Amino acid sequence: MIHIRPTTTADIEACGQIIFDAFQDFADRYGFPSEFPTLKFSIDVAKFGIQDPQVYSIVAVEGDQIVGVNFLDACNPIYSVGPIAVAPDCQKRGIGRLLMEAVLERGKGAIGIRLTQDTVNAATLSLYPAVGFDIQELLVLVTGKPKSPPTAEIEVRDLTLDDLAACGELCQQIYGFDRTGELKRGIALGFFKPIVALRNNRITAYATTFELWGHGVAQTEIDMQALLLAAGDRSPNPLTFILPTVPGSWYRWCLQEGFRVIKPVTLMSIGVYHRPRGVYFPSAAY
Repeated sequence: MIHIRPTTTADIEACGQIIFDAFQDFADRYGFPSEFPTLKFSIDVAKFGIQDPQVYSIVAVEGDQIVGVNFLDACNPIYSVGPIAVAPDCQKRGIGRLLMEAVLERGKGAIGIRLTQDTVNAATLSLYPAVGFDIQELLVLVTGKPKSPPTAEIEVRDLTLDDLAACGELCQQIYGFDRTGELKRGIALGFFKPIVALRNNRITAYATTFELWGHGVAQTEIDMQALLLAAGDRSPNPLTFILPTVPGSWYRWCLQEGFRVIKPVTLMSIGVYHRPRGVYFPSAAY
């Protein structure tokens, strides 16, 4: 018998192990790099989700063994689901559905809930729409370093706390809601070192980070390109982020700059969804 219950701090290591094992198993089957490359990182993610009061975290338990875990992050007006993970030897038993239904019940008062899903995963591509999600966007995970140097025409600098209101307004224009809660938390915890682009002393784009867990919005493609070129110049390592395939010109520009597609990703939502009205890139959450 599978029992769903809220997590406790005593569950952190077990949840981290399940996240690591489940994502590594999927990566090995399809030949993709895992989003959770080490056990330590997986445990750190579980620790954050279990300890953050804005995150609802649950586990699936069989007997005295944790066999699955899921999270619902409520730091923004639009909630996000995940990571959801089921132990590899316990999959195909309906545990993922129980975990998903439980967080959706918890989040039923939200104006919207979103997630990103590995498109090649036929099981979740069926499960998530079955529990109420609509497919909205085809995205791709890309990696690489831009070939071009930073542009001199647009100023790019580090985001400061004084910029939060302007970034919230910009995000509202693009997404239809702001992600200031996520931005504040990421800065406070050291997850993000965000940057902004300015034209005529006005913020026209920001990015939390060009990494898997970051997101960004911009008024124009030129503004977003300026952010990406600056981020590439600052980082000694390849950038890895989720790229929308629409508009096609932004997608083609990234390919021309040398970014390589790793895998397709699907954006899904429940509730309110407005197609972004500018240029953006989503995080692994949405």
